[in-house]
Amino acid sequence: KNKFFSNGKTLYVNASADFMHEDNMSEDLILQGFEISGNIRDGAEWHTNDLPFINAGGLTIKENEIVNMSPGTVIKMSSGSFVDVHGSLIINGDKTNLVYFTSIKDDEVFGDTNVDSTSSFSTPTDWNGITFYSGSVGDISNAVIKYSGGYTGLNEGSGRSAIFNLGGIVALNKTSFSDNYQSDIYQNAGSLVASSTDFFNTQYGIIFTGGTGVVSNSKFYTSTNAIDNQSLEVVDARNNWWGSEAGPTIWTNSGGDGARINGLVLFTPWLNKDPLAPIPRNPVIIVPGILSSRLFSENDEIWPNTLLLSLSIDDSYLDGLILSDSGDGGNAINASSVIKNLGSHDFFNGLFSTLESSGYLEGEDLFEYPYDWRLDIDILSLKLKEKIEEIKLQTGAEKVDLIAHSMGGLLVKSLLKNYGGESVGNFVDIATPHLGSPKGFKIINYGDNLDASIFFGLFGLNSERVKKISQNMPSIYQLLPSREYFDDSNSNY
Repeated sequence: KNKFFSNGKTLYVNASADFMHEDNMSEDLILQGFEISGNIRDGAEWHTNDLPFINAGGLTIKENEIVNMSPGTVIKMSSGSFVDVHGSLIINGDKTNLVYFTSIKDDEVFGDTNVDSTSSFSTPTDWNGITFYSGSVGDISNAVIKYSGGYTGLNEGSGRSAIFNLGGIVALNKTSFSDNYQSDIYQNAGSLVASSTDFFNTQYGIIFTGGTGVVSNSKFYTSTNAIDNQSLEVVDARNNWWGSEAGPTIWTNSGGDGARINGLVLFTPWLNKDPLAPIPRNPVIIVPGILSSRLFSENDEIWPNTLLLSLSIDDSYLDGLILSDSGDGGNAINASSVIKNLGSHDFFNGLFSTLESSGYLEGEDLFEYPYDWRLDIDILSLKLKEKIEEIKLQTGAEKVDLIAHSMGGLLVKSLLKNYGGESVGNFVDIATPHLGSPKGFKIINYGDNLDASIFFGLFGLNSERVKKISQNMPSIYQLLPSREYFDDSNSNY
């Protein structure tokens, strides 16, 4: 818990030291971080919980020794610096705390470490890469390696790269290469297994002149060469994204226009979409319960019409909601929207607001299904099916998620029973009367004011009027308690 300020540089550490650090800060003038070089101590556990490491020249892991990089470790590489691995380098980043090997000029990662504002810029030759020698091990997960490709002098025909494998066992998972010079990986011996890894090099992704290679579920964003296999070993590069649905560019793939591959490379089958692209979430449809949709006749609101409800004694104007003896909706009433608020009372507004705070946008991936809640649930479920198909067409989604309240849950269950669930991803039901509701019986036989005076004040809702309207409403009969309701002693409905 030290604060370093107004010094030229913060601190230099020999890599062989047992260095412990926590909660330090730096406001120094030239370098803000821990400069380090030399042979790394066996068993070292590096982390960046306070300040980044600065590779001051070269770092070496000796034979039979192990070094671990914890989630979030940041190593800024000075010009000409390198990492030589003769032992084992274990990098254990995670999804939210990646491990970085990047240029000291890279201000996007852990800020302006070299304290020069914008006077220097990262380039693809800023440092000299990580080299795995014969017998070494590299186990790298959730890491980012960029701005490498400086001159190495290896004289192995390797050119310049971010990783050189000269005989090690290297495994990469969820690792990203970008802005490196010439190639991301060069291998002349040993083995490489890469999965779910990004290659953004504009010249070569991977160059093989020897050793074995397996690459899968990875993506190559290069307009030139993704894999250049100059060896006689077959590289297994099946199930990768080559930047095109038509697959890679190679003479054996007629019509392929993605990244180019050369030599003995297995590439069929390939992925026809980016495997690491975020999976788009399903659009959400909110399905309300009985009474929770506004009903209009032509341009006049019949339900809930809060003004008339609060002033009328017998609510005779609601007779427009009475269905024929057959229970059909022939009296030209339409549902316009879900009731979000009634006065100061929140019905669905809170649910909409919660979803919007999570990034959903009404009309784009958040929708409502208002409906004429008097009608037969089976008829309404067909209309919901049509609404789902309309939203799928609008959004391009394959499935939708449904959030249903009360009778809306029964409506969705009817949809799933009658038409299947191929278009439904998730179904969340809230207070659905799965076994029926005894209140439905009371409404049909005795009427009920539905606690309307709480919401509308004054006279509220006339119970006799509710009874009269309910007599030919198919939906209210479908809400009646089932036999299971009375048989189930543990039922909460």
